[in-house]
Amino acid sequence: MPNWVRNRVIAEDCAKLREVLLNEKGEVDFNQVLPMPQDLMIDSGSHSFQVPSKYFAEYQQKELEAQQVIVDKMEGLFDPTLTQAQFVNKIMTITSITHLIMTVKGIDKKDKGAQKSLYQFIAGYYNFKKYGFVDWYKWSQEVWGTKWNASNTNMYDDEAVEFDTAWCMPYGAMNALAKRLNMPVRVCWADEDLGSNCGMIDLVYNPTTDEVECYEVMTESKELAYDTWGYPHVSVYDDDYNEIEDVDDERFINANKDYPSIQD
Repeated sequence: MPNWVRNRVIAEDCAKLREVLLNEKGEVDFNQVLPMPQDLMIDSGSHSFQVPSKYFAEYQQKELEAQQVIVDKMEGLFDPTLTQAQFVNKIMTITSITHLIMTVKGIDKKDKGAQKSLYQFIAGYYNFKKYGFVDWYKWSQEVWGTKWNASNTNMYDDEAVEFDTAWCMPYGAMNALAKRLNMPVRVCWADEDLGSNCGMIDLVYNPTTDEVECYEVMTESKELAYDTWGYPHVSVYDDDYNEIEDVDDERFINANKDYPSIQD
C-alpha cells in the first residue's frame, strides 16, 4: 500500500475550479485537465512490452537482445494511422512474429490467457511508438505526477477542494489545472507520515511564455501537515520522542487564512 498524500487546492474562483477539476460524478479527476490516452489502459505486468534501451538495467542481456529482434521486426510494420486494435490484429496474423513473442515472453499457447498476454505485448509496443509510454503506470507517474488518479474527494469549504493521491502531490496535473483555469492556484499537500513530504506552492500561468510559474510558500512544516489532514493540534517531541509541547489548534485553522495570501 502507498503512503497517501492529502491535497488541498485553492483558487480565487472556486466554482470555476470545481467545474474544471471535477467529473460528472462530482469527483476530482485528472483526466478533466490532462486526459490519459485510453490506449494506455492495459495491464501493467510481466507480459507488457519493454524497450531495451529504456529498461536496460531491469533485464538480462539475453532477453534484451531477444526483445530487440522483435522490435526490429515490428518497426517496419508500424503504421501510426492504424488504431491500436488494428495494429495488434495485423501483427497477430504474422505467425513468425507471434511465435517469437510467445517464445521470448514465455507465453504458453495452451494457457487460456495466452491471447491476452500476446495482445498486451503488442499493444504496449504500439503505445510506446505513439505516446512514448507502454501503459498507464509510467504515464501516470511522469505526466500526472502520481501513481493513480485522485480519490476521496472532499469539498473542504467554499474556497477549496481536497483529495488524496498515492505517494506524491500530482504536480503535472496541478500545472495543467493552473493553465486551464488561467488564474493562480494554491496547492497544499501533506503525506500521512505527518511532517514529511509536505508543502505549499502557488502555481501561476503566464500566457506570454505559455508556462506555469511555481512559487514555493512553505515546505516540510508539521503545522501545515496537521492542518491539511484536519488534526486539531500538533504534538512536539524532543530527540527521544518525548512529548514536550501541545500546540493549541487555533494556530492551524484554515490554511488559506493563516498562511500568506495567494500570489497575484
